[in-house]
Amino acid sequence: MGNNDGEVFLFNIAEKKSIRKTSGHSGVNIDTGCSNDISAVCFSPDGRLALSDSYNLKKIWDVSSGIFMQTFEEDTIVVGKTFFSNDGACIVSFSRNKLLLYHLEYDIFFPGWHDWDDGALPYAQNFLALHPEYTKADFDSFIIELQHRGYGWLRPEGVQYKLDELQFG
Repeated sequence: MGNNDGEVFLFNIAEKKSIRKTSGHSGVNIDTGCSNDISAVCFSPDGRLALSDSYNLKKIWDVSSGIFMQTFEEDTIVVGKTFFSNDGACIVSFSRNKLLLYHLEYDIFFPGWHDWDDGALPYAQNFLALHPEYTKADFDSFIIELQHRGYGWLRPEGVQYKLDELQFG
């Protein structure tokens, strides 16, 4: 969540409390005279990054540390929407007459191949709820979805084993 003071808040919804506050948009843009109020905040598909948007300034934040990693400035003052691409590799920003695409360059941490990670459990549960009798094509699409969500290092056979365990006990 963002506010008119240029601050971004991260909330733990289950505990109903704020767990992080960052600032970096505060002040007034000298060129435009517009304040840098936060107009939107979104998460990357893997949930590790947050993108905050204020008029012509976008910032990418590391969610776990609250440290900003990258800043983008545009010459367009009024932006309609800003969001991450499905694979998290780009940011798309558009207004009435412009579409901007930013390619992100950041170090990717590869933990090595694993059969399963419990962080992917909600995705597996959702998959099984939507596809109780899934096909190979459904499973292949799920593997791609996990890759987009930051779990590209999971072995498909390990994911299959976990799905079977969840489905059949």
